Amino acid sequence: MPMRMREEQKDKALHVSCEGWTGVAFGVALFADVCTDVAALAIQKEGGEAALRLFDPYAPAEDVFAGGWPKGVRIALYSNHYQHGFEPTKDDLHNLAALPEGAALYIVRGHRCVRWRGGK
Repeated sequence: MPMRMREEQKDKALHVSCEGWTGVAFGVALFADVCTDVAALAIQKEGGEAALRLFDPYAPAEDVFAGGWPKGVRIALYSNHYQHGFEPTKDDLHNLAALPEGAALYIVRGHRCVRWRGGK
């Protein structure tokens, strides 16, 4: 996986909290200081806490997308493109297609995050 990490060490673990639905602000908070091409899957029920899974977007593990999605769940796929623009890669689209209908794709680059809406 291509990586570009900042040289200084962090003095604390990454901690991101969210009130309400995960979205653009959550993606920025999650990836703003992480300079790697990485993806995250946020699984959230009724605006409560989100379960988060980080994974390599180039070789996603089989269990990242394991089924059993709860009814009414909201699923957001975050893709951190430190070296790309705000267009999804073929890996993003492949991963999005593996998720239930209605899943959202957010693309993060530095301190910006946008929701991909099918090229519209």
